[in-house]
Amino acid sequence: MKSSWSRILAVLSLLALSAPAMAADALPQGYLPIGEVAHKLIDKGYDLRGLEMTHGYYMALVHIDGDMLRTLGVNPRTAEPLPPAFMGGKDIPEEFRPKVTAAEVLSIAAAHDIKDLAALSLDDDVWVVEARNGGILRIDAMTGQPVSDKQ
Repeated sequence: MKSSWSRILAVLSLLALSAPAMAADALPQGYLPIGEVAHKLIDKGYDLRGLEMTHGYYMALVHIDGDMLRTLGVNPRTAEPLPPAFMGGKDIPEEFRPKVTAAEVLSIAAAHDIKDLAALSLDDDVWVVEARNGGILRIDAMTGQPVSDKQ
């Protein structure tokens, strides 16, 4: 078990790194702030090495068994680690699943005259469609609406 001072320093460094990002992005209602999630994970005995919000849930990097690092999905409402199958894409809780499918994204892209695709990815609740001619279309994964680069 880590000493109290090293636990406090770990939380403070996480808070210092996350404060600017969290100030810019308001959390959805009911989500715990990143600092509170960090405290709860550390209190549960996790040797926390990193924590960030991605795809609507927290991703924690924890040190386990010797020198091994492991990534955990963390429920943003409870700070409870998500089941290991979650990281493999199985058993994803409904609230974290994108509402817009890849097939729907392809239709939306075609409607925006993007047909010759170079890449399709899901990044922080936004589908990113890249055309071979260099064009990029960003689509909100929950609403299917185009997202500007400034949002």
